[in-house]
Amino acid sequence: MLGSIRRTPPSRNVLLFAFLTAIGDEMCCHAEPLWAGRTDLSQNANIPFINARHSIIDSCEAGEYQFTLGADIVFHEGEFFAQWANSRLEENDPESLVRSRRSKDASKWSEREIIAPGFEGLGFHSHGVFHSHQGQLWSFNAQHRQQKVNNGYFQGLRTDAFLWKPQTRKWVPEEVSGLDAFWPLCQPVRLGNGRWIMAGAQNSAKTVLAAVAICDNDQMKRWRQVVIPHPAELAPDQIWGETTVTVEGPRVLAIVRNRRKGGIGFWSAVSTDHGETWPVLSESNLPHGGGRPTLGRLPDGRHFLVSNIRSRDTLVLALTKPRSFEFNRMFRLIDKPSPPVRMPPAGAKRSQWGYPGAFHHDGKLYIVYSVTKEATGLTIVNLARTK
Repeated sequence: MLGSIRRTPPSRNVLLFAFLTAIGDEMCCHAEPLWAGRTDLSQNANIPFINARHSIIDSCEAGEYQFTLGADIVFHEGEFFAQWANSRLEENDPESLVRSRRSKDASKWSEREIIAPGFEGLGFHSHGVFHSHQGQLWSFNAQHRQQKVNNGYFQGLRTDAFLWKPQTRKWVPEEVSGLDAFWPLCQPVRLGNGRWIMAGAQNSAKTVLAAVAICDNDQMKRWRQVVIPHPAELAPDQIWGETTVTVEGPRVLAIVRNRRKGGIGFWSAVSTDHGETWPVLSESNLPHGGGRPTLGRLPDGRHFLVSNIRSRDTLVLALTKPRSFEFNRMFRLIDKPSPPVRMPPAGAKRSQWGYPGAFHHDGKLYIVYSVTKEATGLTIVNLARTK
């Protein structure tokens, strides 16, 4: 009988193990899986479609700039702004620049405008992110090769900043510091301590590492970088640190592209001190499909993820419970091959709805992405349909 069992005091080793386990539980960033929904994500057919509006913002033209990559969107002072990188023939070729279009209704768009031009001689710009703050509209964009320093995988990589001037309808360069060797991939997000965090990737000798940049004030001019560590056993060719973040109080969730051979889920980690320190990334149970993911937070406290799943032919929207990093709902936005390549050469072009960016405005989520790397697409989701 249970009452007759003699209870002996636990040994010191048992007590020590229990203590360390408790400490580990406290320090663990996400003991729970990222995906906590009832839907079986092993098959696309299990994921419901959501009714959404799809359109094209801009298409490449033969004989002009024939390659597009990366996209972002924002609503600022009564207008939507969309941006993307354009290359002449191939991804990030020496003539690459960054273009934009504006719209009052996300339906009829202005003529193309240049955010980040090329340079005389060496150097070019590539895709980046917007930031609307205190009446100003910023664009942070990757710059390549203008700097003579070879600081890693992307030669001379740094982030350049541009400010929108509505009086002249021009973008002008703005000096910033602390963003050498950094590629911005996620719009700056307000931290729980009042600072700002911008996720991206940091140059290293043979790849780019998961990283964030933190700004300590509202001026957006001085940044400092923090690397999010990958598992030490990974070779450089299995790391590609395209990072996105979302914030809940002092906690910051980072989701990172997985390039590990045989990798199934996104890498993820949670900082508990406003992004200042990070644990080693671990592989989550949220399937990835290659390319950059995008996180964000909605006004009702839910966090969202826009990403590809299994391949870039499928674009999905995942949502958490309010004020949680557990995703429990997922919807298919697009699930079919994109239009075929129209303009060779096509070394980096293939079927995809890839590299999404997203922005919430007035109850809708506006999602932009590259279509076959020959156009920039837009999907608009009425968020009332996700509840």
